[in-house]
Amino acid sequence: MRIDGTWKINFPEQSGAPVAIVLDSLSSLTNHKDEGVKYFSGMATYSKSFEVKREFGKSKVFLELGRVGDIAEVILNGKKLDLLWKAPFRIEITNALKKGKNRLEIKVTNEWTNRLAGDKEAPTGKKVLPIYINPFGGQYQVTDSGLMGPVKLLTITNE
Repeated sequence: MRIDGTWKINFPEQSGAPVAIVLDSLSSLTNHKDEGVKYFSGMATYSKSFEVKREFGKSKVFLELGRVGDIAEVILNGKKLDLLWKAPFRIEITNALKKGKNRLEIKVTNEWTNRLAGDKEAPTGKKVLPIYINPFGGQYQVTDSGLMGPVKLLTITNE
C-alpha cells in the first residue's frame, strides 16, 4: 500500500523556511520554489494521517520510506520507532500500526551544505547563518533533501 497524497511539513523557527508548507506529493525540498525551503538545512517534520482498512493477523508490517536525504526518525501513532540513516529506509511497524486511522510523523534531517549554498547566493539581510564558511576543495553543492518517497507499507506473512 502506498501512502500518497498531501503531506504537511513543519520547519523550525529562524531556519529561513516558512513555519509550514503542504506538498501534494513528495519530492526533494530543493525542487521547491520558496528559497527558504529549497536551501533548508536542519530537521523538517513530515506528517500525514492514513487509513488501514484491515487487520494484518500474523503478518509483519514494514514502512518503507523510499529516498531520504539524509536521516529519518519515524513516529507512528505517537510511538517513536527508530532512526534510519541508510538505504533501505525501512522499519518494522507491526506493533505501532492499527486498523483505522493512523498518524505518521517522519523527522528528516539533512546536512548544512544546502543552507551554506543558499546563503552564499542570498543578498545581505536574507542570509540565515551569521557567516559563510569557504569549503576546502570547492563550492558547496545543493543536494537532494527531505522525504522523497515513495512511502509504502509492506507485509511479510509468517506461516
